[in-house]
Amino acid sequence: KLNIVPIVNNDLKIIAIASRRPENFRIQNFTIGKKFPTFIIAEIGNNHNGDIHLAKKLVDLAKDSGADCVKFQMRNMESLYRNNKSNSENEDLGSQYVLGLLEKFQLSNSDLFRVFDYAAKKNILPLCTAWDIESIENLENYGLPAYKVASADFINHDLLLRLSETRKPLICSTGMTKESEIIKSINYLQDLGCFYSLLHCNSTYPAAFKDINLKYISRLADLGKCVVGYSGHERGYNVPIASVALGARIIEKHFTIDKEMEGNDHVVSLLPEEFRNMVIGIRDVETSFGNGNTKTLSQGEIINREVLGKSLIINCDLPKGKVIESKMIDVRSPGIG
Repeated sequence: KLNIVPIVNNDLKIIAIASRRPENFRIQNFTIGKKFPTFIIAEIGNNHNGDIHLAKKLVDLAKDSGADCVKFQMRNMESLYRNNKSNSENEDLGSQYVLGLLEKFQLSNSDLFRVFDYAAKKNILPLCTAWDIESIENLENYGLPAYKVASADFINHDLLLRLSETRKPLICSTGMTKESEIIKSINYLQDLGCFYSLLHCNSTYPAAFKDINLKYISRLADLGKCVVGYSGHERGYNVPIASVALGARIIEKHFTIDKEMEGNDHVVSLLPEEFRNMVIGIRDVETSFGNGNTKTLSQGEIINREVLGKSLIINCDLPKGKVIESKMIDVRSPGIG
């Protein structure tokens, strides 16, 4: 029944503390785990396109669509990129394009904090992906309750180390990461004593259905010994709903008001109505789980059992004392005999 054990060396000096990893994952007022509702994240990212008014509108729409959380991204371009200008002659055209969009569509830190405040007033949890250590410092000064780790940074141990020092829960995407790298980062997070969850992910925009490998969710749970979820970049919302049936307890999907807007993520995002339909589907699947331990009849089944079920009846006059033979018996509805 021990939950915490001191580890000592030969001189009986404490060198570490071992503790049981909790089955559940807690962020502010949300408890995330097998016996709790799926935690659903509307990934706004930079889909506000640098407009604080659009960012707030997306927060409102995400709340109305049933999301538990709205997530954004913060980058310090100077510290993050080797050449932080999109017109750098040292970068290829792909990098120039991406850098150009990031420069164009980022909110300032102060504006992003105002959006966080707005989300909190609307009773929806704001979270953020910190893409660099300077952004972590800025977000720590603001006071977020947890952090998202992007797929690109799941093998960035310098970033993971700084995040672990915040003692905040981490939601880590594992896209574009080999299994050997996943195992290495899991071991690193465990050595650091982090509370973390892992999201299965395919980091292609959009991801082809044949490449998603959704059944890997169970393997990820075995490797991480933690709460697992799914971060989807495929079109539509059927895969996230299916992932819940396979054990995902965190769902993250990109969110937009227009899939044709300029920017990398709009095309793989869900519109508010689509996101709402996904949430409804997830909640329906959760309701269908039951406890898995016993088989009981529902009230509807009891009624239908009487109407559609069968009874044994005698098909002839039966004198008292007559021995009943099988030829005297018919099987007919209703099932009340």
